[in-house]
Amino acid sequence: MEGYQSVLDTKYSSLSLKQIKVIKPDTKVSKVLELFNELHSQIGIQSHNETNLMAIIGYLDITKYIINSYQNGKIVFDEPIENCLTLNPEDESYLVWQRDTEDVIRDAMKAFAEGIHRGLIIDKCLRLLTQKDIIQYISKTQELQASLDLPIVKFLHTKNLSETNKVFSVDESWTILQGFQHLLKYNIPSMPILSKNSVVGTFSSAVILKATVNDFQNFLNQPISILKQNASITCKPSTTCREILEAMLSKDEARAWCVDSNGSPTGVISMSDIIGVLVGVVPATPLR
Repeated sequence: MEGYQSVLDTKYSSLSLKQIKVIKPDTKVSKVLELFNELHSQIGIQSHNETNLMAIIGYLDITKYIINSYQNGKIVFDEPIENCLTLNPEDESYLVWQRDTEDVIRDAMKAFAEGIHRGLIIDKCLRLLTQKDIIQYISKTQELQASLDLPIVKFLHTKNLSETNKVFSVDESWTILQGFQHLLKYNIPSMPILSKNSVVGTFSSAVILKATVNDFQNFLNQPISILKQNASITCKPSTTCREILEAMLSKDEARAWCVDSNGSPTGVISMSDIIGVLVGVVPATPLR
């Protein structure tokens, strides 16, 4: 999208970025779950020599570790969080976007649009940059106000919402374990919950935060229907980009489910897609 040079040239110092919580690699998984519940943010893991940041982990990372370990017959709540790391340099935990506060946000927006979902800005302290930070900023930027009032199909330059990213879903009758297995199969952090093919909620990797070590197996065997009151965002072709962004920010959700007149999902719109339009980047993958 042209005409917004001043927005793309905004310096990171103009954004209100929070200091990232950094933990030692031997911190127990159970403690990390407590921190996630408290902070509602990604967490940094420092190196053993405590000189730099080894990785940044989010809900999907810890969900993969806990569920994959459970399926292999192991409960890992008392294990060190460093065991969660794959040691694969291509894993997203290690894809940390580092920039100085005086750099501009254009490159980070391109990186987010192309698939990176976390970043790190270096200041006197370590500050975390996320897609939500970008969305919060651009939603208040004067130059974008007219564009944000466009129906989402016009903003995305598409004829209909069925042309947006392919959406996978879980059914409310499934168990929570089956829901996690479906998320991990496609490596997607969230999916809509369906009841009679209509969206009734969102099932995300953050559901793992409800787990407790003493009742873990019973928790996994519960039906997803107990979660369907979770926040979800739906949209139709006439929904404006502004309405979607405001819902994403207020409900702390990174995705909106596109639905037809019956409430059935036809696609998904992510923060990445909206950021991508602004910097002229086509999403690298249809799976969000």
